[in-house]
Order: sequence, then structure tokens, then C-alpha cells
Amino acid sequence: MPPKFSHLRITPWTPKFVWVPTVQQAADYINRPHEDYPKYVESTEHCITNQTFWVHGTETTPSFSSPISISALLATHLYIFGDAWFAGKFRTVDVVVGKHLPPTAALVDSLTKQLESAWTITSLTDVLDWYIDFETIHPFRDGNGRVGGTTVAIFSHIFSPHMGYYAPLQ
Repeated sequence: MPPKFSHLRITPWTPKFVWVPTVQQAADYINRPHEDYPKYVESTEHCITNQTFWVHGTETTPSFSSPISISALLATHLYIFGDAWFAGKFRTVDVVVGKHLPPTAALVDSLTKQLESAWTITSLTDVLDWYIDFETIHPFRDGNGRVGGTTVAIFSHIFSPHMGYYAPLQ
């Protein structure tokens, strides 16, 4: 299925990814485009490795046909960003991301609930389409690329462990 929230974008977006053999390389690729690089590489790496909060906040490893829950997204954000003031919280302000104007902050809660129920991840294609929808909504004030990239890395390794990790190429 193609992304379900594409109507929220003015211009189409097709992110690029690359297979990397190690979790360390995946965490590096996920963080490299950010001005605070390499500050969150280690926490991103640990998040990918541990995967302890993926199915509705439980200590269950994601599997085929897993939903990507709001609690998993919030926990991932908190895990990566630690004690930063914005960690583990959806944005309450409007943002602009390059040429993309994400939905207003007032819509973030309802759109993330829709995102949670819209996708059951059964393939790498599903998680990549989910990623486009997630980044379109842009629910966090900062860290959306890292949370989304971490999600793709985790699920890509579940679906194709022999390939390594699929990481954003930016």
C-alpha cells in the first residue's frame, strides 16, 4: 500500500535508504545529517539494539504484522534524546521542515492516532511507506528523522537480518 497521508504534502517526497552491515553504521547514518551530530549516535544505536518497547509499550520485540504504536514512538524519542526538555513529547508548536509545512500542532494527536491504526507492518515496503507518512505528520518538535530512521532500521533488520540495517541516505 502506498503512503496514506500523502495528501498532507504539497510536494512528493521519496527518501533514499542504503543497507549497512552494522547497527553502529545505521545509527551513524541516522544521525549524520543533524547539526548536533554525533551527540545522539550512541543512544540511537542502543535503541535499535534493545527494541524493548515496540509493541504497545511492552518488552516484546517487534515481529511480522506489528503495529507501530504511539507509545513505542514516544518511548523511542525519550530513549534517544534522554533528558532533553523535548524528549518523549509530541510538538505543541507549528514547524516548517525545509519546503514541507507539516500539519499544525493541533492536529498531531489525532493524526498520530490515525497513523497508529492505519499501518500494520508486514514488509519492508510497509515500513518505508509508514516512514513517509510519519515524517509528513512530523509529530515531534525535533528528532522525527531519528525516530523514523530508527524504526526503519529495526524493522528492516527483522525482515532481512542477513542484509543488515536499512538506513537513511541523506
